[in-house]
Amino acid sequence: MENVTKKVTAVDEFNIILAEDKMLKEMSKEHSAYQDSFHNWLCTQMDDAELVSGILKDDRTIAGAEEFVFGKARELATKMNGGMGVMVDDATVFGWVRDYFTMEKIPEKEKPKVRINPTSEEYLAKVRERKIKDLEENPKYKDYLAGLKKTASDETYQATIDELLQGDKPKAKTKSKQAKEKEFEEISLFDTSEL
Repeated sequence: MENVTKKVTAVDEFNIILAEDKMLKEMSKEHSAYQDSFHNWLCTQMDDAELVSGILKDDRTIAGAEEFVFGKARELATKMNGGMGVMVDDATVFGWVRDYFTMEKIPEKEKPKVRINPTSEEYLAKVRERKIKDLEENPKYKDYLAGLKKTASDETYQATIDELLQGDKPKAKTKSKQAKEKEFEEISLFDTSEL
């Protein structure tokens, strides 16, 4: 029985060496003062087998712990005083660091909402699309626009949409007097059925 205990201890010592090595490699790169304090604290916790195992996980880093802690602090600040800042004691911060390394899976980050400049072409195009969709679904214009879309050219349809978006009543697209006379002449010249 004694040999089994020594083997487990030897494996733990090996894991401690691996964990320390992994942290030292990360700390050899540029890092923040927070990461330094997390590293120093982690080095004093090497008797915690669960924490050592967490440090060895491929997806865990001290930089990730810093990001996790800042996220927890933001959540707390938001709950406490609308996000205006909060003071957190060391025990809580290091508890969060431990949580980060020992949790089964790191929670996925929310993707930041991309803010579009309200004067950008992309934004204006999206607003126009939404307004056109609203017009096409509006019971007042729905049938009219559906019929126009089927019979009129794209230019005529877009001109009508533009008029509606500007608040104007759509103008009936009638043929000019000259166009009617020309059409009549063309029909008269080539229509031999009456002869």
